Amino acid sequence: MISYYAEAVLDTNGKDTLPVKLDGKTYNLAKIRGGTTFTIQPKGTTTTVNQPKTLTLSKISYKYDGKVKKPSVTVKGTAGKVIPASNYTVTYAKGRKNVAVYAVTVTFKGQYKGTLSGSFKIVPKTTVFRKEEVYKRSKDRYDQKE
Repeated sequence: MISYYAEAVLDTNGKDTLPVKLDGKTYNLAKIRGGTTFTIQPKGTTTTVNQPKTLTLSKISYKYDGKVKKPSVTVKGTAGKVIPASNYTVTYAKGRKNVAVYAVTVTFKGQYKGTLSGSFKIVPKTTVFRKEEVYKRSKDRYDQKE
């Protein structure tokens, strides 16, 4: 495989082309403007750049408990297949233990390109009062005023 850079020139028909010399032959590759970097590969090989499509977090909402949260990540490509974790790195927002919304970013590497982002939230703990507790608290406040 060879990486090559060429500047466009006008061919005899007045079209921009990229002249590439390989094994003593000149090939004029079509080009609209400027120069470009491209790769020459042996015949019959292809390079596929896979596109990630969806990011799914194992959980998107947690109740506050004072502990750091770290939902697991599953990423699928455009064909719907799971992309192995070796093809990306996951970055979590700092903190992740107080009531708030936190970002998760997946940055791809290798044969995958781009980033995907998601988020999860930590919500306040709900407080439930029983009738007896409400009555006792009301009575305690009333008793203190006397």
